[in-house]
Amino acid sequence: MKKYLLYLGVTILSICSCSTTNKPVELIEAWFPWTGYLGELYAEQITDSLYNIDIKIVDGADNVNPIQLVLADKYLFGIAGAEAIIAANVNTGADLVAIGVVNYKSATCFISLPEQNVHSPQDFTNKTIGILPGTETETIYKALKQKYNLIIDPNNEIDIPNDIQTFLLNKYDIRPAFTYDEAVTLDRLGIEYHVIYPEEFGISTIGGVFFTRRKTINQNPDLVQQFVSSMAHGWEMAIANPVEAVQLLKSHDPANIDEDRELACFYKGLEYFKGENDLVMYASDHSWESFGNVLKMINRVDMTFNIHDIYDNSFINYYHQNK
Repeated sequence: MKKYLLYLGVTILSICSCSTTNKPVELIEAWFPWTGYLGELYAEQITDSLYNIDIKIVDGADNVNPIQLVLADKYLFGIAGAEAIIAANVNTGADLVAIGVVNYKSATCFISLPEQNVHSPQDFTNKTIGILPGTETETIYKALKQKYNLIIDPNNEIDIPNDIQTFLLNKYDIRPAFTYDEAVTLDRLGIEYHVIYPEEFGISTIGGVFFTRRKTINQNPDLVQQFVSSMAHGWEMAIANPVEAVQLLKSHDPANIDEDRELACFYKGLEYFKGENDLVMYASDHSWESFGNVLKMINRVDMTFNIHDIYDNSFINYYHQNK
């Protein structure tokens, strides 16, 4: 804790304002407390005051829809998958805007046991494949099928639960997964596995994002900047102090957090959390464009769709240019 106080003391001296306006600003999370909270918890507990804002983290769950809650003005800011933001805008005219990324590339991967000999998308043929309907993993699977002209028997595509047990019981051959989740479970069980990383086969997508309504950006851009700067600063602290970050997570949810597992998840996911070019919460225009092209390739959006309409990099760019 002493090094946090020293760090904060130096930081506070380096910025103009040393007081907070105590604005209660809530961020609704997309899932139960997990490694993905680490930067946000630093923002809530430490860095928010440096930017004259009071941030409160609201836990998500499997029955919580951050998009609906932000659209209903229950919360100003939320976290959701980039594709879900696009779907809300395209299908309902929601006019939501991504103001920073949680994962600048999706942590989706595909896991199989060694005896299945799956080393590339072409090896998916004649295998039974688990499908998590409505998730980014399904989108990426469809993109791989389209890109490599894979002919898969529909009977071999099986809807599966989030729980990994059915995979361990050999109910299917290929498991859609997240690098920092199922892979950690298998490591801890001592089970060998092969991994297909979609980006190695030309499928690039954006993962989770921080988002708000466009009207919030238009009406209060200063508040949006304070929020983004607090979050980015928090993530930089989490990346620099992973053990302490996981301790913050344990303090946030002591009944449910396994510190050893979450630390392993964080190390597995570090590449995804640290941002493009090591700039936290940043994904380049090129990365967003590649994501848009993937969605067009599988007809998730039409060819007139402009990916630039759904994100605004100005706030995170300002942070990195002026921190």
